[in-house]
Amino acid sequence: MLWVYLCGSLVVAAGASVAADLFSEPGVPAPSRTKVIVFAGVVWPVLLVGLLELTFIGLARAVSSASAAQRVCSTDSRAAQRFPVNRISG
Repeated sequence: MLWVYLCGSLVVAAGASVAADLFSEPGVPAPSRTKVIVFAGVVWPVLLVGLLELTFIGLARAVSSASAAQRVCSTDSRAAQRFPVNRISG
């Protein structure tokens, strides 16, 4: 398990280093970028859990909105069967 954490931290630190080079402003000193890279390498499991949680919340909202829409449609069709509306053509 320790090897997974260490390898993951190296991969995340490398990715953070590339991202820091690409997206940082020109005036940012190198020590502050290094702090961000080390911080990302240390806390990557927390970031991964947060990303998974955000994904599951999005999926749960999509499923609940789809089931709510299905309930509304089935309620509307039942109401139409119980209370038919006669249209007057004129």
